Amino acid sequence: MTLSYFLKRVGMFLLVIWLAATVNFFLPRLGGGDPVRQKMAQTAALGGNVQGGMDEVVAEYNKKFGLDTPLWKQYLNYLWDLLHFDFNYSIANYPSRVIDIIGKSLPGPSGCSSRQRFFPGSSGACWALSWAGRARRSSSSS
Repeated sequence: MTLSYFLKRVGMFLLVIWLAATVNFFLPRLGGGDPVRQKMAQTAALGGNVQGGMDEVVAEYNKKFGLDTPLWKQYLNYLWDLLHFDFNYSIANYPSRVIDIIGKSLPGPSGCSSRQRFFPGSSGACWALSWAGRARRSSSSS
């Protein structure tokens, strides 16, 4: 395998990742609407408590989620956070962080945090926790 072939493949990989991230960012925004206001309306429809002064609450959540900044700045922040595996808080499941929601859905040892599952340097720790759990279960069943 030549170096130029390898560099083309890596470049294509990075291009596809960037395109997928860009589509993932802009697609929800094409529908319009305010996601915070929609979530609060959904909570109210399910019988949740909606307080007076909803505009102030919506403004505070928009600030917390970074939705009060221009779209280009939101996009740059999104790419920066994506590079650092910081997916921030979930609007749908607030105050849960997105990385924790993803981590709970992945198979693996329960002793590992979601960040350990994403970073290969900590895979040894995950393996050790898994192995220790199996050894403990087998010795207690004997």
